[in-house]
Parts: sequence; structure tokens; C-alpha cells
Amino acid sequence: MTNEIEIEWKRRLAQSLQDPAVLAAAGGVGAIAGGGFAAIANGDEQTPDVVDPAIAAIVGSLSVPALSYGLGRLFGRALPPAQSLAAIANSQSTSPSVATDTPMPPRAQPASRNIQGRITKLKPNQIFVFGSNTRGRHGAGAAKDALELFGAVEGQARGLQGQSYAIVTKDLARGERSIGLDEIVAQLEDLALEAGLDPENEYLLTPVGTGRGGYSVSELEEAIGYQGIVFPENVVFVNW
Repeated sequence: MTNEIEIEWKRRLAQSLQDPAVLAAAGGVGAIAGGGFAAIANGDEQTPDVVDPAIAAIVGSLSVPALSYGLGRLFGRALPPAQSLAAIANSQSTSPSVATDTPMPPRAQPASRNIQGRITKLKPNQIFVFGSNTRGRHGAGAAKDALELFGAVEGQARGLQGQSYAIVTKDLARGERSIGLDEIVAQLEDLALEAGLDPENEYLLTPVGTGRGGYSVSELEEAIGYQGIVFPENVVFVNW
């Protein structure tokens, strides 16, 4: 488990070093630290000459939000730029191994956004989200309903089709659990962004990746929670 954790953190760090938000955060830290070291080196009397108070205030106001947001991106959290450093410190008080071994719980969703039962009809503004496979063969379960009832296209593995939206959760050549939870969750993150830009429509999200995908609902929920995805109000959960 330790090696897996180390690999995961190295992967996140490598990705984050290409992220403008993280680079901005690093610049903010450098600006603050550089000013502080200059002040120490020159003594209290010379500090105003080396670090102008007005410049320090501007750098601080820019770098603290940038640092907050950059650290949020580095640790895989959806932190807004205004998040305080104290909140980040508190949220990261546990070691990386603890955070990985015990994923954050999924974000709470209002009970009114959970419905049970098979969906056989949709309103004009509703979109049925289902689990697909790499070949787009919609032959069973929610995928079959999407094909027969909601305009899914045979052979189309992913994305919007008719009044349905496919998430790839299985490689037919490799069987169950052949698509990693990280890849499934990445697609769900894309869905959350698309739904947020499309507030007029309502997305009915089935527990994709469970059943023939090979994962349990609890595994899917933990993966979503660990990534910190917050679904917009127009995403409704079906049979979770």
C-alpha cells in the first residue's frame, strides 16, 4: 500500500506542476518567503527599504488565494480561491497514507435528489445517464433501456446521444472492473461540469460502473468523495 500511495502522490505532483494554479501558488510562496528573508538579512531598520509595505500587501493579497487554490488542485480538492490557508492546513492535518486508505466520504446530496425504481419515461428536459462499454454495445440493464427508450446509439460508447448520456465503465475484451474507478470518476467530473453549464436540463444519474461494471455502489461513492466532485442541483441520483 505504501508504494501505491507514493506512486499516486508522485503522479499528482507531476500533474500539478503543469497546472497554472499550482505554479501561481508557488510564485506566491516565493514572493512571501523572499520578502521575509530579505527583511531578516537586512535588519528591522532596513526592512521598509527592501520590502515596500504597499508591495508586500499586494503580493500577500494575490499569493494567499493563489496558494490556497493551488494547494487545493494539488491535493485533488475543489477549493475556491478564497479558501483560507488555515482551512487547508486543517484539512491536510492527516498524513497522505491516512487520506488514501480512508477516502473522504462522498458529498452529501439532498434526499429529494435521490429516486428509486426503473426509469421508463423522461420529460423533455431530462437526460438518462447510464454505464456503457468500450464498443458501445447497449445490450443489457440501464444501457438497454437507454437504447430502446431514450435514443442511445448502438456503437457509440460515450457522451450525449438522444436523451441519454453514456459513461464508459467496462472494456468488453477484459470484463468486469476493466475500467478503473479513476477513469469512471473523471468522466463523472466531466458530466458535472457539463450539467452545470446546462441548467435547463436534468440529468438522471444511475450508479454507473456497478452491476456488470464490477464495482459496488459504496466503492463508487468513495471514489467520487475522494475526488471531491460536487454535482450541480440538476443532477438527480437514480437507485443509489
